[in-house]
Amino acid sequence: MRSAAGNRAAKDRTDGHAGGTVVRMGEGAAGAGGTAAGSGPGAAGTAPACGDGAAQRAVRRARQAASRARQAAASEAERAGRVREMFARPVHDYMYKALGRPVAVLRAGGTAPLEELGLDELRAGGFEITVTTVDQDHPATRAALAAGGTGTEGTGTWPSGRTGQEPRAPAGSGAALPEGGTGRSGQHDPGGLRGQHDPGSLPGQHGSRGQAGPPGTGTPVPGDTPILGDLRSIPLPPRSFDILYCALLLERIPHATLVLDRFLAALRPGGLILLRARDRDCAAAALDRLLPEVARRVIWARLHPGEPGPFPAVYDPLASERGIRAYAARRDLVIIRRETARTPPGAPSRLADAVSAARTFIAWLSRGRLTDAHDELLYVIRRPEDRFARLV
Repeated sequence: MRSAAGNRAAKDRTDGHAGGTVVRMGEGAAGAGGTAAGSGPGAAGTAPACGDGAAQRAVRRARQAASRARQAAASEAERAGRVREMFARPVHDYMYKALGRPVAVLRAGGTAPLEELGLDELRAGGFEITVTTVDQDHPATRAALAAGGTGTEGTGTWPSGRTGQEPRAPAGSGAALPEGGTGRSGQHDPGGLRGQHDPGSLPGQHGSRGQAGPPGTGTPVPGDTPILGDLRSIPLPPRSFDILYCALLLERIPHATLVLDRFLAALRPGGLILLRARDRDCAAAALDRLLPEVARRVIWARLHPGEPGPFPAVYDPLASERGIRAYAARRDLVIIRRETARTPPGAPSRLADAVSAARTFIAWLSRGRLTDAHDELLYVIRRPEDRFARLV
């Protein structure tokens, strides 16, 4: 009996060992399967290793495209920063009101930055714009025009102080003298150019089709030869311009009221006057008038290296808030918008800090009458339309 029971126990033990072995073998198989499974991703991971070069090239292309986009956005922001919304918006609105005909712009002041008006965008949109530039004849003005990309060779001029003289035709320009007009020597046009120009062209404006100049250069459009001389005797056809852009001019010329009257007579009824002038009643203008000419030249050369100047410090009473408001009231002009601006004296330096301190001291000494809060006045003025007016 014991033998039979012992045999059965031994058999059970043997079966248990066998089952355990089977279980352990299953676990080993599972482990082997896990090893095989683990080797699967490794094998799969070696496959993209061959495509790493293509992926890196794609990443580099994406980065280059993003860099180009950032550069384009920066250029656009810089260009937009040069456009003065205060001036560009009324010009834009006026252009759409004048659809179907070319628009003439009178640029009074050769240093006036044309990019403020946003004309490049309007020309790109198909608008036809002509620009005529006039300025007071002065060595600094000629140097500024030459530095801005407009040479002074062939610049139209007329004798100072001789009212009624027509501008001399620039050499090689093809512009003709008006009937009976004379050049600087007082002789009639010897070249027989009379009648060969566009009848609608104006002095300093070749043909009736203006073309866009280099964006952001602030230079006159190709074909626009600046006319320099005494602005009181400027020969402009009456009611021939749609927009008068007078910037950085009134404070540096004498008899500013007479000059502005000449410009106003050339403006069409309903036309725009975009005015930007240095305020006579500010601390910066007072300092500019008080400094000796030698000191002005030295300070200008230090604060504005390479730039032509300084310009004459005349500061006619018209170049002030009171003067502009009084002028507009006497001429029945409508002031649409007014702003002020403060420009730094120059690049940060000890001299610029000293000039700023001098401005602050002048403002304190005048008890605020000569303000240091701004130094420029900006106006958008409209000449009203008179339905009873007619050109005789």
